Amino acid sequence: MSDKPKRALIPLTQFAQHMGCSEGAVRKAINAGKISSVKKDIDGRNLGVYWERAELEWNDNYDPGTNGSSVLSSKLGHSDSEVETDVDGNIRPLAKSKQAEAHYKAELARVELEKQQGVLVEAARVKQQLHSFGVEVRVAMQGIPDAIVDEILVEHDRTKIHKIIKKGVDDALNKLTEVVERDFTH
Repeated sequence: MSDKPKRALIPLTQFAQHMGCSEGAVRKAINAGKISSVKKDIDGRNLGVYWERAELEWNDNYDPGTNGSSVLSSKLGHSDSEVETDVDGNIRPLAKSKQAEAHYKAELARVELEKQQGVLVEAARVKQQLHSFGVEVRVAMQGIPDAIVDEILVEHDRTKIHKIIKKGVDDALNKLTEVVERDFTH
């Protein structure tokens, strides 16, 4: 923005110059109701704007997605073709936008490659496999008493009973290792 005008009421051209935009942009803002601090003659022609209020209205109603890109472009020292807004509505040079686009395309390609290689898998598939493995663990652990009860009933020696229980647990764990090798390693 240029220096503050000395008078409260200034012509549209001077206000446009003050805001760093075209007179057409100012007229468009007035016609759209974004600037109402306008003095008109009896025929309805614009005589000027009360610049302090008009400047506040301009800034309050500015939407980077719909108007004013040329204003901000010129303030940033870029032409309209070199300026773009990011997701948050911030202005950035087109070269940076193209660089960001190339980065995201490369990331997408990396993700697709890792999917094909099996490095990345869908969360739903992992959850399903973990659930299946949990079921296998439960079945294996619950099967231990049935597998060893008869041997324990005939045995009276504590050391032998301990070995029978340990063998039953080891057998169940070995079965689970086979499940892991079958279902989780490729």
